[in-house]
Amino acid sequence: MWEVNSFVNGDATGGATGGAGTTGEEVRRIQAMKAELQAHYERFKVLRAAGRNEEALAQFNLTLRAAGDLLETSTRVLKEVALKAAAGTVEEAPARGRVLHLPRQHRTH
Repeated sequence: MWEVNSFVNGDATGGATGGAGTTGEEVRRIQAMKAELQAHYERFKVLRAAGRNEEALAQFNLTLRAAGDLLETSTRVLKEVALKAAAGTVEEAPARGRVLHLPRQHRTH
């Protein structure tokens, strides 16, 4: 069975405090969103197992919305980190992998 943790486990705790350009506040926000997503998913599983299909469907919609919010926030933070690294304003840690260089122009698609 799919687990939210396996999906989101590339979370911001992988050393992204300070050195990678994210603030502790952003890391805590992403972690809180991850915990919220996990709670929504657990509630969905309970409702589905109990055969409460209408409530489970509503909960599934909340779960998807929480997942979308988490992905948008994580993507925004990652783009900010990549742009700061490209601009040379981020101190790179030698043990970290390469930073993706994302295009600076906003895409329209």
